[in-house]
Amino acid sequence: DNIYKFCKELNNTDKSKIVIDAGNILYSVRGEVTIEGYKNLIKLIEYFNNMSMIPIVIIHTRHLKKRFKGKEKNKEIISCINKIKNSYKKFIFETPYNKNDDFYIIYTALLLECQVITNDHYRDHIYRFRTNNHESDENVIENYIEDLLVKYTTTSHNMGLSDIKLLKISKCIQVIGKMVY
Repeated sequence: DNIYKFCKELNNTDKSKIVIDAGNILYSVRGEVTIEGYKNLIKLIEYFNNMSMIPIVIIHTRHLKKRFKGKEKNKEIISCINKIKNSYKKFIFETPYNKNDDFYIIYTALLLECQVITNDHYRDHIYRFRTNNHESDENVIENYIEDLLVKYTTTSHNMGLSDIKLLKISKCIQVIGKMVY
């Protein structure tokens, strides 16, 4: 119910939208949550803001807490959390405990018809949506979700995104006149 309300509000704007799989970004450095992961998340949010896009951040609640197992997190991480929460709060959806944030990410991308920045393939979830009994290229949901995913690579100075990956183009074969596109 909350994610539907969140998406409905975002759908009222004409700006292009993109979903950021925040957990995937946070774990992108050495497979653990690091200060670099938080900084990468902020870079992505700012990158899309500068492109006049709405960066929709789907993030598990635990990643925005300032304490972990009773201990305060690293000061730099707390600074990043404060920046994310204060500067971008209307574009953040915090997923609740004991819920898989992947479902919220997929739902948001499908409902708003926008791409997702992630290196996750969501295969474990896609199999739940299978429309047939055997593996095949005929699985419409699987193909649709895979088309929404935009992969990235992390480097010390950027997230390895190219503008071409973000173009909204059809990947279908089209015949126009005597030309095949």
